Amino acid sequence: MSDLLELAVAAHGGLARWNRFRALRAKMAIRGAIFEAKRIAGLQDDVTYEVQLREERVTVDQFGGSNRRLRFLPSRLVLESFEGDIIETRDNPRDAFKDHTADSPWDALHLGYFSSYALWTYLNLPFLYTYPGFVVEEIAPWPEAGEEWRRLKATFPEGVASHAPEQVTYFGPDGLMCRHDYTVEAAQWERTTRPAIETSRASRCRRPAGSTPTTHRATRCPSRCWSRLTSKA
Repeated sequence: MSDLLELAVAAHGGLARWNRFRALRAKMAIRGAIFEAKRIAGLQDDVTYEVQLREERVTVDQFGGSNRRLRFLPSRLVLESFEGDIIETRDNPRDAFKDHTADSPWDALHLGYFSSYALWTYLNLPFLYTYPGFVVEEIAPWPEAGEEWRRLKATFPEGVASHAPEQVTYFGPDGLMCRHDYTVEAAQWERTTRPAIETSRASRCRRPAGSTPTTHRATRCPSRCWSRLTSKA
């Protein structure tokens, strides 16, 4: 493990504590310019994500409706009722983005695939980079608001669904995440910068389990996320 990754993992609560758990549940509203551009906004105004921490598996309750649940694996999506009645499925969902342009509209399962892999990535960081198959390299630092942010370039293993095979995460002097850069390949968008909700990540390890509103470190871009570590390994 690189010294920067060691610093980041320790700052976010430590790997030993993280490894005590197997799932994270987060209640949120998910909005953004990408959903407006893809003409699929409003399906995630009140959703609950349950993200597995040992495998890329996600469940989204109230996805597009009060009695709808989306189940995500990189190879398959299932949209169903809470009673288990199948509404729609899609195998190999990444293939559904083939021939898309930046202006192509999305359907609900395009959105579900994108949001599921994205939240799985975000909510597992920075611990995700310690998982088998991930390769990390510290690259040149970035000056920001009088600080020097250290940067970690991560190469994702084949078979892990995410924005792009290479992504860059920025860490402040305290080791907390500040920023996350990537290209949204599924949307045919150029490089994107996302202020990291690192305090939320820290709280899910450091504070007692419970629903705790938190804001991210980049105060110029406030956000709120309620998260709960739901089950021990």
